[in-house]
Amino acid sequence: MLVGTALTNVNTMVDRAVASSLDEGSITALSYGWRLVHLPETLLIASLLVPLYPALSASAKNVPELRRLVGRGVSVTVTVLTPMCVVLAVGAVSVVDLAFGYGAFDDAQVAVTATALLWYTPALLALGCRQVIVRASYAVGDSRSPVTIAIIAMVINVVGDVVLGPLMGVAGIALATTVSFIFAAVGNGWLLYRNHNGLNPRLIRGLLIRAAFLAALAIVGALALKTFVVGLPSIVVLATVTAGAFTVYFAGLVLMRAPERTVVTEMIGAMRRRRR
Repeated sequence: MLVGTALTNVNTMVDRAVASSLDEGSITALSYGWRLVHLPETLLIASLLVPLYPALSASAKNVPELRRLVGRGVSVTVTVLTPMCVVLAVGAVSVVDLAFGYGAFDDAQVAVTATALLWYTPALLALGCRQVIVRASYAVGDSRSPVTIAIIAMVINVVGDVVLGPLMGVAGIALATTVSFIFAAVGNGWLLYRNHNGLNPRLIRGLLIRAAFLAALAIVGALALKTFVVGLPSIVVLATVTAGAFTVYFAGLVLMRAPERTVVTEMIGAMRRRRR
């Protein structure tokens, strides 16, 4: 965990070093954009998965139960964060304007921060999934795999910053970070499956296919609704986009009778039982 934290700090230093060579305000845009991406994972996923972590440790030697718990954790993460990613992507400008758009934070700064937020958004889903998978690796006593993947992800991020930063600006640096997190999620998942059989690839594949399909529908629905509120205050635009994205996504889960349509309520129920 200490090595992982150190590597994250290295990534942040390189991001800022490359951003310092870009237009003024690039470092601020990246910093604020990442805060907005990291917030949902911290508030929602960290809370919903509280009952999962001790259960993973208790099931370290019970492979079928471990696979079931990892599947449930990833299902919760994908089900909650996918529509949230749609909201952040479609309503990026409104999110940034509502959070930071006052005082010296002018329209130009809102626009560049929204660009960073847009390219960071897929990293939110990868970050949440990686959290579950890495915790499962720790539960079975494997700390080497997460560190190895973290080192490779750091290299990907650094190379991406150096190559994409000058070409794409803020978007390139954010994209490099996103690619590194996606690699970390996929790499840790593959090692957990290969070394410990701790992941059900068929379940994860079906989950991600449904999520991608419903996310596409949610984007279309959110964009369609957004056209009716163009020019209105940011809070109205954001509320409209959020309502459209979540309605389409969860309605799709219900209509498809997807297994993950009930996982969030189940995890909330588990949290309440633990508190009692």
